[in-house]
Amino acid sequence: MAQTKNYIAELNEHAQKNHLKLRFEDLGSDGLDHNKIFSQKVIIDGKDYPKGVGKTKKDAKLKAAENALRCLLDGQDLVTEASAPVKTDINYICWLNEYGQRNRLTVKPVESTRPGPHNIIPWCSFMVGDEEYPAVSGKTAREAKEEAAKLVYDMICGNKATDENQTV
Repeated sequence: MAQTKNYIAELNEHAQKNHLKLRFEDLGSDGLDHNKIFSQKVIIDGKDYPKGVGKTKKDAKLKAAENALRCLLDGQDLVTEASAPVKTDINYICWLNEYGQRNRLTVKPVESTRPGPHNIIPWCSFMVGDEEYPAVSGKTAREAKEEAAKLVYDMICGNKATDENQTV
C-alpha cells in the first residue's frame, strides 16, 4: 500500500511557522452504521476551509488538512457557504471525472434501482478512489447520476448538500 502524505503534520508546521491558530472541527457522520461517512473541517484564525470526508475520522481529518493546505499554498480564497460563488451551470459528472484525473483517483458510478410506491426509482452513488459517497435518487438514471455527482462535489468542496434525496 502506498504511503499517504501527512497533510496534518504539514498543516501544523505551516500554522506554526506563520503564527496561525489552527483547529480541527468534527462535523459528525452520515450513513448507516456499517457504511458511515465522517466529516471534519479545518479552522484557521476563525476561517473555515473546505471540509474533508472519509470512511474514518482519521481519513476525514487528513482530507480536511489536505484541502486547507491546497487553499493556503495555492493562494485560493476560502470556500464557505457565504463566499462560494453560486454556480448553476456546472457539469458535475464532468467535474468529478476531472477531479479524479487530477488526483489520480478512479471515479466509478454505482447505479441501482429501489422499489418505490408506484414504480422503480433509480439511485446512484460514486466511488472516488477507495471512498464511497452516499447514494441519491432521481426521476431517471441520468438525473440520479447527476445528483450523486453534485453531492460528491458539495462534499469535496465543503458546501452542504441540500438535496432531500440524500440517504441518511
